[in-house]
Amino acid sequence: MRLLLLIAALALLAPMLAPYDPLRTDPAVQLQPPGAAHALGTDLLGRDVFSRLLFGAQRTLLLAVLATTIAVLPGALIGLGAGSASPNLDRLIGVLIDAVLAFPGLMLALVVVTLLGSSAESVALATGISQLAPVARVVRAATISVRGEPFIEAAAGLGAGSAHVISRHLLPNIAPTLLVYTGVVCSYSILNNAALSFLGLGGVPGAPDWGVMLSEGRQAFRVAPWIALAPGVAITATIIMLNRAVDQLDRVLSRR
Repeated sequence: MRLLLLIAALALLAPMLAPYDPLRTDPAVQLQPPGAAHALGTDLLGRDVFSRLLFGAQRTLLLAVLATTIAVLPGALIGLGAGSASPNLDRLIGVLIDAVLAFPGLMLALVVVTLLGSSAESVALATGISQLAPVARVVRAATISVRGEPFIEAAAGLGAGSAHVISRHLLPNIAPTLLVYTGVVCSYSILNNAALSFLGLGGVPGAPDWGVMLSEGRQAFRVAPWIALAPGVAITATIIMLNRAVDQLDRVLSRR
């Protein structure tokens, strides 16, 4: 958790911590190995890799949060509505969710980006849309599980309306499941956004983005492996730390 907070802090403070402009090119120092002047070396255009990594963290985390919000809010509403609906409507929504889940998330995101055009916003939207169905499925299953509890039936028997039952009984009891899965979606969003940027669908070429840096680094991996290793390690470490934080949160909530 502390390392994850450190990564978030570095991303937030990137403009103050970065020693160089992440977009400034300097052919005189291109492909410089890590050293005193450039902690993580320079890339093909002489740009400082460390500075680009910091600004890339800012961009990557921002897009991940945006994609997670796009996935979780509507997905949770759909899942909650399906789990609370009549059996026939629930069955219909369940079939639609399963139909969407038949398509791999990355393929669905590629289709959305192709339709909307290449941009950072399109990548976030595509990633969010690709995770709508998984969120809806998890929330639907949690809602159905809680709906069968005696206290829900007791509340309904005492005359509580659907809105009251959902807001006062269902939501508080499915919130831990939704919170944990939100972390899973955020982790997936980081990886998916990086993959789309790696494929050249993340907007402006050369932008300080971890996926873009990976794509650029592969061209010179034999002579300058640090260009690709820096964002690769950053993506891996961030996802591992986020998954560990999700596991810790799950253990804490499970005790309650």
